[in-house]
Amino acid sequence: DDIVQKDFLGRIKEGISRLSNGKEHLQDLLERRKPLLRQSIVRDLLEENYSDPQEVADLLADSGIKIRGDEGFAVSIASISSSLHEEFLQNPYSATRFALLNIEEAIELKWDNRAFSCSIGPKSIAILFLLESQDYDSFLRDLESFHYDLKEIYHIDIMLSCGNYASTLSEVPPSYRTAKRLLDYVEDHQAGKHMFVNSQCIPVLPAPQIYSIEIESRIIAAVRTGNIQILDKTIQELLKNAKKADLAKGYNRPLAYHTLIHGLELTLQRLEHMEIIINEPNYQEMDDEQRLNFLLDKIKDIAIKKKEANSSDEIDLSKRLEDYIKGRFSNPNLTLYMVAKDFGKKETWMYDYCKNQFGETFSSKLQSFRLSRAKELLAQTELSIEEISIQIGYGNSHSFRRAFKRVSGSTPAEYREFIGKENKE
Repeated sequence: DDIVQKDFLGRIKEGISRLSNGKEHLQDLLERRKPLLRQSIVRDLLEENYSDPQEVADLLADSGIKIRGDEGFAVSIASISSSLHEEFLQNPYSATRFALLNIEEAIELKWDNRAFSCSIGPKSIAILFLLESQDYDSFLRDLESFHYDLKEIYHIDIMLSCGNYASTLSEVPPSYRTAKRLLDYVEDHQAGKHMFVNSQCIPVLPAPQIYSIEIESRIIAAVRTGNIQILDKTIQELLKNAKKADLAKGYNRPLAYHTLIHGLELTLQRLEHMEIIINEPNYQEMDDEQRLNFLLDKIKDIAIKKKEANSSDEIDLSKRLEDYIKGRFSNPNLTLYMVAKDFGKKETWMYDYCKNQFGETFSSKLQSFRLSRAKELLAQTELSIEEISIQIGYGNSHSFRRAFKRVSGSTPAEYREFIGKENKE
């Protein structure tokens, strides 16, 4: 009732009002946090005695941290403010309702005098209105009255968010029937039976999964290894899937492209390259096709740079490996396992690398170094065969003689005699 609600909000505001002061400490906190971790920053701000949304906005702007998504950030501030109070930790419905009551004020905030749209904005606000709506139609009306143009591309995301959220509530709010109805729609959509078009839930033919986990894994692996060929092939498969989705009944190109864009944005985040989007001032003004091409081009650029870095690293590794073997071939206990361990690689990986890089196995490469040095010692010194075999890493002279004859066609003694005659002539 109203009395409980006022008392509830009063206690919230009283708790929030106690969070203040210490601008220098907050500035230091902001500088130490990664700008992409938006909710982590907010949580740190609030836990460090800062709660006024406008103060947070000003401090972020002063620190040069760019925030995209006024709506999402405002929801984060309100929601996390609520969650910091013990009574809300057990009651997500109350916490969300508190966020709803504060959203109209919080959404007025601006960063750098620019307003940005962010997928978390429509989704979060949709969840908030879900809790206040009595049925699906009033739910849509509430959203539209809040100045959200519900385009087709948002319907699936919004409904999935609402359905998933409703399924996690620890308390059943009055709008439970709305949540249940949305969950039913979500299940129908996942089964390929229905989709939302212009606020209507209509039957559609099953469309191919455009951005699957398997496809994203291939993209991430290709980028991290700099495999441009696999990346190009996967991108072509993505675009082909989007085209198939365009042709599916009731499934249009904007929705297909929006799905790709959303997936690629998450992929960039997992690759820790979200600064590409943050540092592009025109990103929010791009249409879906421009945004998709932008993301694909940037992901390919990352892969190209990785390939170049890998090539440089490979050259460096090859030289380091040769120097390593040259400096240690006299150790009779030197094995591929030891080399792999010292280089931080798996033994099987190092075996393949040696074979591909040197055209021979590690054992053959090691033997080549040893026998090459043996020939120098046989020709330039008077060391005995036994002494030479020890110096070049053979456990005994018998093994050395056998290896030397197998490779050069003569015994060490015969080779020394032959070289001696040549020098005299």
